[in-house]
Amino acid sequence: MVADAYFSKHGFVSELTANGFDVTSRLRDDTDLLYLYTGVQKGGRGRPKIYDGKVCYDNLKDGYFTHIKINAAETYFHEIIYARSLKRKIQLVGVQRKKKEN
Repeated sequence: MVADAYFSKHGFVSELTANGFDVTSRLRDDTDLLYLYTGVQKGGRGRPKIYDGKVCYDNLKDGYFTHIKINAAETYFHEIIYARSLKRKIQLVGVQRKKKEN
């Protein structure tokens, strides 16, 4: 199912995935995305660390995203992250374009 950003909400996505559909959508601009923690868990008491901070589109953390350089102007990135509004892990694919110099 391909949907607009308006439909990237928990209720809509959950109903479709429960009925066997996969959803491809642009995310809303206010979507809260979190990196998944992949490091070594420290021993001892307490809950294991699950998240490793918020995803900031202007400053992506090194080592999390797989970058694919298509040409000099565009770089695609890909990673599994947690979308708080959807209450699930999602596969995020994005494009970084270099600004044109005048």
